Amino acid sequence: LSLLTANLDWVLSYAVQHLLITWHESHPNTMSTLSTINCILHVLLRYFHLTNFFWMFVEGLYLFLQVQASFSVGSLKLRHCVSIGWGIPFIVTLVWTVLVYCNKQSEVSTQIP
Repeated sequence: LSLLTANLDWVLSYAVQHLLITWHESHPNTMSTLSTINCILHVLLRYFHLTNFFWMFVEGLYLFLQVQASFSVGSLKLRHCVSIGWGIPFIVTLVWTVLVYCNKQSEVSTQIP
């Protein structure tokens, strides 16, 4: 599911970037809307790429617990897998988005006299 959403988001990002390039001269009033959509799609793309890696981690953790630690550690519940696979990437992406936004705001404030 996360691979499908990441690939779909990549296609949508490409389409929006293509619209940004082709409509640059002819539709100046829609540029801010397309730019906002492009930023949102970029954040979603980062999130879905992270979910791919975290779900691979969950699969490896599950196999490790089944093979190596089956007698000493309790079972891995679905809610644990979901919180690792979808929750941790959400937190990381949220922190990344806030840091990038704050960095851009500080750059804008230093450029304005």
